[in-house]
Amino acid sequence: MSFWKTYELAVDFGSSNLRASIKGKGVVYNEPSVIAINKKTKKVVAIGYKAKNIIGRENSDITVISPVEKGRIVDHKAARLMLHHIISNYCKGTILKPVVTATVPKNLTEVERKSVITDFTLAGAKKVHLVSSPVSTSLGNGLNVTNPSGRLIVDFGGGICEISVVSLGTVIAHSELNIGSNDFDLRIIDYIRNTHKILIGKNTAEKVKIAIGCVQRQTDDEYFTVKGKDLLTGFPVSKNISASELVHIFYDDVKKIAEEITSIIMSVPFELTVDIESYGIIISGNASLLKGFKDLIDAVCSIKSYMSEETHLSSVNGTLKACEQRKTLIKTGIM
Repeated sequence: MSFWKTYELAVDFGSSNLRASIKGKGVVYNEPSVIAINKKTKKVVAIGYKAKNIIGRENSDITVISPVEKGRIVDHKAARLMLHHIISNYCKGTILKPVVTATVPKNLTEVERKSVITDFTLAGAKKVHLVSSPVSTSLGNGLNVTNPSGRLIVDFGGGICEISVVSLGTVIAHSELNIGSNDFDLRIIDYIRNTHKILIGKNTAEKVKIAIGCVQRQTDDEYFTVKGKDLLTGFPVSKNISASELVHIFYDDVKKIAEEITSIIMSVPFELTVDIESYGIIISGNASLLKGFKDLIDAVCSIKSYMSEETHLSSVNGTLKACEQRKTLIKTGIM
């Protein structure tokens, strides 16, 4: 390793997960966007999965923070600590700071964009380039973003859902919905508390969502055994929860996404509509793995949709490609 080597780092700092790739190595970090900090000493106790496992087990000295909400950094100090952790652990063996390419939501304001650059810089980056999420997701799905053909991308993540039509490196139409998989977790907590009088934590709610979460009722119902605290007795209790009783938690929001996709398609020029009908809808993001999500999109939009090959990694993979193609993308005004 040369002491004069400059790392090229690609980062996708999402509401649910923080992912990082290095040019020549690929994905080096993929863990929850969570950090645990000691309130008194201000030192980092845990990051990623280890910090997530502390949720619900915090004491008076330790606080667990999710620095990103709805695609925006809301706790800058915590975000910088997480970013510094990645830079210091995965960009070793050189005295030069890394060059970072980060993907951000399309609707970020100029102030928010400058704030993101500042956070990465203070965390140890030499220079920071930003690429919009629709472009990074397109690149991550193997698309040539300079192609004139219109492609429709749905990126459904932990905090928001972005729907975009990309053509000639430009986002022709775009919509950001304030819907994410983290919202489903909170609704599951509320439902089980109000209906079954059982208190569960965020991690348990996420397990319920992954195991039996479904947009539409299935022929064969599925069950998940929830373990929590009985609100009437205060003792631990177990309860079988069915997939069918949770459908209402997911259906309305997913239908709203499908209807917004339809609106986006209707808003673009006819030629791009033909392209979209021909190529189909590309679906990406962890939240899109919800059972029945793709089927409802297909039914409402009447256009075939396709899941990304690496649904959870398409954005960071595309950000790495943007990093590798940065000169061309900047020259063409895409970055």
